[in-house]
Amino acid sequence: MLEELHVRHVGGIASAVLRFRSGLIAITGESGAGKSSLVRALEFVSGKRAQTSMIRVGKEEAEVQALLAMDRIEGLPEECRPQEGTLVVRRVLSRSGRGKSYIQGNPVPLHLLARSLEGTVEIQSQFAHLNLLDSGQQMEMLDVFGGQEILEIRRELGQTIAEALDGEREIALIRQRRAELEERYENLEELTRQVGRLGIVPDAEEQWSRELISLGEKLKRAVRLQTAVEVLWGNASDAGILAKLEDLFRELPELTEEREDLSVLASGNEALERLQSLGVALRNALGERPPEELEHEADVLESRIGALRKLKRQFRVATAEELLDRCAAAKGDLAWLESSREELEQLRKKQEQLRRDAGRLAMQLRRLRSAAASDLEKRINAVLDELAMEGMTFSVRLHFLDKVRSGGAEEVAFTLAVGGAEAGPVTKVASGGELSRLLLALQLSLPQERLPSALVFDEVEAGLGGRAALLAGYKLKDLSEKCQVLLITHEATIAALATQHFVVTREGDQTFVNEVEDEIRVREIARMLSGDADSPEACAHARRLLLEGNGAMNGAEAAASRPNAQ
Repeated sequence: MLEELHVRHVGGIASAVLRFRSGLIAITGESGAGKSSLVRALEFVSGKRAQTSMIRVGKEEAEVQALLAMDRIEGLPEECRPQEGTLVVRRVLSRSGRGKSYIQGNPVPLHLLARSLEGTVEIQSQFAHLNLLDSGQQMEMLDVFGGQEILEIRRELGQTIAEALDGEREIALIRQRRAELEERYENLEELTRQVGRLGIVPDAEEQWSRELISLGEKLKRAVRLQTAVEVLWGNASDAGILAKLEDLFRELPELTEEREDLSVLASGNEALERLQSLGVALRNALGERPPEELEHEADVLESRIGALRKLKRQFRVATAEELLDRCAAAKGDLAWLESSREELEQLRKKQEQLRRDAGRLAMQLRRLRSAAASDLEKRINAVLDELAMEGMTFSVRLHFLDKVRSGGAEEVAFTLAVGGAEAGPVTKVASGGELSRLLLALQLSLPQERLPSALVFDEVEAGLGGRAALLAGYKLKDLSEKCQVLLITHEATIAALATQHFVVTREGDQTFVNEVEDEIRVREIARMLSGDADSPEACAHARRLLLEGNGAMNGAEAAASRPNAQ
């Protein structure tokens, strides 16, 4: 319940403090006195967005503070929770457009303040019947009327649909990734086998290049060594030096007879033997790493380097280390490709179950809504009869859909039929006053636990008059027994029913808000009736309305003075 409202520099109000009681509270005043400033203040402190135009002219900021009787609010930090059954909220708006919000004196984000008062303070202006234009709002009203079971099944259905949608997105992402990986790694297995066969290490290209240079040097030496061996031993086309010397030394003894020559010959043979030993050593050395072997090894190494560079191009990397990392990642991707087949199958089965669950819940919801629609029709039509709308028939139509949505498998439409004519959408058939009464009937039909603690009506009786306005007043009185009702009104008959009455007046550029009682209230009701607060007839009529509104008249007097509601 709203207990106090402190307003500073909002519209024409320089400063005002309103202390409210439970029941029906009337707020009246001349047109242009500033009643709308109170509505703006209530909207502002409830968390609605505000414009700097609401700030009083010549002032730098506006401030509104509300004290509410509340026991508990879920989700609030400990320091912001109600203390001793009281919650204090405050908002400040500066001319620069910057705002500040407070709960229990603690700065909080605006969304937290708005959430803390959600379902606690509800404001309905004279255009609130526009809610009836929206099919979603009509469904919400029906479901709230239907009770907790409908709301629980709708919540479960919403969660099921949300989970199914998440599953569909997950399946789509997996399939997309599979397609991308399959295209990217079309020949990956062969490429990874090449990486394994090549024996690539992080610095493979640099290492192999150094080895290739070293092999080149060895090959040069081996070729020169082979040339030397062929010079000594000869080859297929030419006898070597050693073969020629052997032939020469075999002929020398026959060519000389002198002793001295024979001595020289012996020295030559010794030199030949040493030369032969050198030739054997050179030939053995050449046999260890012949040029052909070195050339083959260099060719193999060049092929490995070429293959490595080709793989780098294929994988679009700059180094062997990056190639190995990419290959490792690719192996992981291949493993995921394999495991994702099973994952997709599991998701598919889960989607099938979710679809079955959604269908089951949607059918449960449809049955409950159909029953609730029938009950709501009876309830609303009974209230409309009491509001002098006997010629109108209210209906709730359920249009069944082929597809299950988060809110069910049907849409809701409120219709009215006038005087036996064909039913049509309420907003096309009913006038503004009739829509106001219909909205009031809907409020009266809601379970008490679904009503806000404080319900603010801003000239909701606009378009009504006479007997219809009075009957609406009685219903507002009934509603005030379920929740606190603040009514900004121009109807004297309704204001007279209030248990508490505030009057908004304007003097110059200032707006004042004061609670009125006794003769001052009589004069205000008289002003509303005739425009003249001093008219004796209007004052007498005002006293009669107040006596009846406060239940002070006896049954016969009340029946005689009350318009015929039958």
